[in-house]
Amino acid sequence: MTRFLPSLATVAAGLTLGASVLSAEAAQALSFYDFNIQWADTTTTTGWVQVDDTPDSQFSLPDDGFQEQTWTLSSLLDASFTHEGTPYGKSDITNLSLVRAAFQTDVFQQRFGYLYNSIGLSFANQFFGAIDYGADGSPAIETDYADKFSVVASTDNTISVSLTERPSEAVPEPTTMAGLALAGAGMAAVRRRQQRKSAA
Repeated sequence: MTRFLPSLATVAAGLTLGASVLSAEAAQALSFYDFNIQWADTTTTTGWVQVDDTPDSQFSLPDDGFQEQTWTLSSLLDASFTHEGTPYGKSDITNLSLVRAAFQTDVFQQRFGYLYNSIGLSFANQFFGAIDYGADGSPAIETDYADKFSVVASTDNTISVSLTERPSEAVPEPTTMAGLALAGAGMAAVRRRQQRKSAA
């Protein structure tokens, strides 16, 4: 039995490492935001962005009844969208702002719903910004709003905005994979020793 102790210790260390890192990553899941903007000139902007859930800056104003989290360019992981019939991706984006505000007081909830999401994207000498009030489906007095600009400073208001967050997805990091590999190596070693003992 003592011959198995190093391998069993390896298994335990690997499983402990993997479990602890997976637990930590559960709070650092990635977020996808899908958006669909219908413009007054009958064009559309639709697609998604993927960001790190950890905000680059975060602040709260409890006296005003809401809390806000903001992600900026450094949090952008990937993107794909079509604007006025032309596809764009992450490499085309020169700036991203993504804001989520949750409201606690009745006066703000009536105006904006319990939650609003807003996005601003700069790309290829163009920019658009959009706000989805009541993004969680709650009713809001304020109507959704957006503007788009090009290098010639044209603008066109929106008909509707939908900016929603998908359920979070945890992605294992290299440390997690190392822990699982360590556990696997330990279990393989135990199996080999057991086979040798059976053959003897």
